[in-house]
Amino acid sequence: MTFVVSKAALADVDDLKKFATMQASWRALPETIQKLVLPLLDRMSELDLPVRSGVSRHGTDATITFHGVHPMVPCGRSRWEMSNQAKPWIKAAEDYDKRTEGLEDTRTTTFVFVTMRHWEKKLEWAAEKRAEGFWADVRVLDCGDLHLWLSSQPEAHRWLSTEIARCLPADRVVPAELPTGVLSFVGREEELAIASGPASLVVICGQPGVGKSTLAVHAARDTTSDYPDGQLYLDLRGTHPDAVAPADALSQALGSLGVPDVSRARSTSELAALYRTEASRSKFVLVLDNVRDEDQVRPLLPGESQSKVIITSRNQLRGLNTADRIQLGVLSSDEAVQMLRSRITDERPAAEPGALDEIAALCGCLPLALAVVASSAMGEPSSWSLMRLAAKLRDERRLDRLRAGDVEVRASLQLSYDLLTPEEQTAFGEVCLIPGPSSGCDLAGVAVAADEDDAELFMIRLVERCLAEPSDAQGRFRLHDLVRLFGKEIMHRGLDTYQSPRASLRLRRHLASHAERSVVLLRGGEDVLATDVDPGEVRRWFAANLLNVVAVLHEVDQLGAHGTAVDLCRALCFYTEAQSDWRRLDEFARLGLGITERARKEEVLDAAEAAMAQSMFTMLVAASATARHDRRAASPVFRTWGKVG
Repeated sequence: MTFVVSKAALADVDDLKKFATMQASWRALPETIQKLVLPLLDRMSELDLPVRSGVSRHGTDATITFHGVHPMVPCGRSRWEMSNQAKPWIKAAEDYDKRTEGLEDTRTTTFVFVTMRHWEKKLEWAAEKRAEGFWADVRVLDCGDLHLWLSSQPEAHRWLSTEIARCLPADRVVPAELPTGVLSFVGREEELAIASGPASLVVICGQPGVGKSTLAVHAARDTTSDYPDGQLYLDLRGTHPDAVAPADALSQALGSLGVPDVSRARSTSELAALYRTEASRSKFVLVLDNVRDEDQVRPLLPGESQSKVIITSRNQLRGLNTADRIQLGVLSSDEAVQMLRSRITDERPAAEPGALDEIAALCGCLPLALAVVASSAMGEPSSWSLMRLAAKLRDERRLDRLRAGDVEVRASLQLSYDLLTPEEQTAFGEVCLIPGPSSGCDLAGVAVAADEDDAELFMIRLVERCLAEPSDAQGRFRLHDLVRLFGKEIMHRGLDTYQSPRASLRLRRHLASHAERSVVLLRGGEDVLATDVDPGEVRRWFAANLLNVVAVLHEVDQLGAHGTAVDLCRALCFYTEAQSDWRRLDEFARLGLGITERARKEEVLDAAEAAMAQSMFTMLVAASATARHDRRAASPVFRTWGKVG
């Protein structure tokens, strides 16, 4: 979509800024000042303002001695410098230093710098120079001040508007290419403030489905009034085999900006030079969506320009030099529920608030998954319960449910997976088999059958591709639940239901053996491990891998290895007892009782072994209740198994 803006009206601030990029403005600037000050001539005792050479003359561009009060012209003597250079603050500083050293009357004279450019920090600069005390006063007039002055002088305004119209096209075609945004934009206040802020380059990176494109489009739309030359949008298809080549992207951008004869540029470098030239005299916002890597996007960075570029990518693009990099995460739980409420518009959200909480958690608060679920819910009869939908998301086929029309969470994840090398794909799947929500590089090394250093390098590559993220300051990483579920699917392809990938077997053996040996050490069995093992390090390992050990416990129990599950339960109980974590001790002891009963029924443990395990877990429940001063909590267990002692 494009808008056509007529140039018949009087020049506005944006016209002044655009005109300032053209050579003709250098002659027009002093002539404009001359026409503006001439009505004040009867109150002047001095006016030296030659205009033939524009602002290229040697010496001060103008000297004015004015006896009166005017918002733009200082009272008394003033020396004026004028420039339309791209960075007016640089020229202003040069002229200020030159005139401060070269003139004798500065302490009784005002220094005035004039530009048709926009100077955001002009007041701060003037105040800083004023505080130096070399001049009676220091002032800066930019395009906003000139337009205000022109508005009070109709003849000068019409003259300058005619000059600008000669240089600018009779009609400007302003591109408006941003795709339709979401109607229910939720959260992201801090990220939106950064993305729509003054930075000329913003990189938004994050995992598949986290809402990068939505944020970029929303931010670009919020800045429409600041970029009068249009809003450009390019989908570079970085996750697809037919990713857009830089030359094609440049041609499309130049066409949107109305540059004729783009075909005369024969190479990417020539197109990039033409693009930078156009960008230097324009002020537009450009969204580069779905960028593959730095090489694809570098030619589209405008260089010295007042334009803004917002990039989205599933890679962190660390090779691009920008301080404004947004690592976009999932929504908070409250924001995820709010998003569901805004999209499921019938009476069910109000009637089933608990279902919304569970759905948000099962979606991992991932915006794409939430949007798909909400769309699915709205496609069902309103009489169907949301809790029913939540129940369908609980099983291992969750990704099958996260699909609505042509929008599918699995397909979005597949695009990122396809960009990995075959070796990386295998290692990614193996890392996804780590049972808990996070892991260190030591456990990742067990998963991929590599040493810890190589595992760390691989995990860093996954972070750069936004398929993993750091989980703490101790060098641990985590993968989103849906990413892990996707990787598990891949690793189980072609296996029977009773089979496990080799990486799973390695991880179970490692976690089970380390948990049991660590507990032996903590309970005084140092002879089992090397004498130089630090008990504090053992505790830290157990604390860091507690959830992984718990997850392995549930895995082996579901696989029918109840004996191993009982051993892991015992280890977890001993660890939590040593840590005085009475709540978890109660949880694991009760879990151990249930597993022991299943093991006894399925004859995995004989009667004597089962009785011993039951007694131990029963006493641990009692110990936990006593420690928490809550003896009543132990009574149900004693009634079931009988008091031991």
